[in-house]
Amino acid sequence: MPPRNRITLQQVQGYVRKAIPALLKKDLQAYRLLRESDVECATYMHLRRLLDADQSWTVTARRHVPQTGRFVDIVIFHETVPKVAIELKWGLKEIDHKDRDSLDKAIKILGVNKAYWISAAVLGKPVTALDKQSDEKYSLHVICVRADLPDEQVKHWASFRDSIRSKLEPGTGRKRKMLSLNCDEE
Repeated sequence: MPPRNRITLQQVQGYVRKAIPALLKKDLQAYRLLRESDVECATYMHLRRLLDADQSWTVTARRHVPQTGRFVDIVIFHETVPKVAIELKWGLKEIDHKDRDSLDKAIKILGVNKAYWISAAVLGKPVTALDKQSDEKYSLHVICVRADLPDEQVKHWASFRDSIRSKLEPGTGRKRKMLSLNCDEE
């Protein structure tokens, strides 16, 4: 059996706290993230890149946690033990009651070591400081990621976003051309 790269819980926590925000910021600046589900997918991908080196770690997305009755955006397990819970948001600057309750239950009932609330967006203001309860200190962390683009790039980003959202142009696939030709013949 080949030797395994060991990844510690502290490495995972440091990665979530420092590397994930930096990577999400790069993704935002490269126009790769347009909404919350993109942030979820990018975070999952970045975590997998780290944790695939040690097979004892597992990352799950949109995990239903029966003990809390909630879905958590990302749960990281070491072996079968939940260690980290992450709630991801698009553009919010304050943690809402539902997410705070979900992360509090992940800490108190599920027994994760750390819980993170991460808000990412191209536009928006920084997160307002969280008034933590005594039992949340050192275990609940709020992280705000903003693209910090100049105004001209923000306009370009908005134009790009619109071009692949509501102003979506049709593709050039062979089958689509065939269908449009058949419709023209009728």
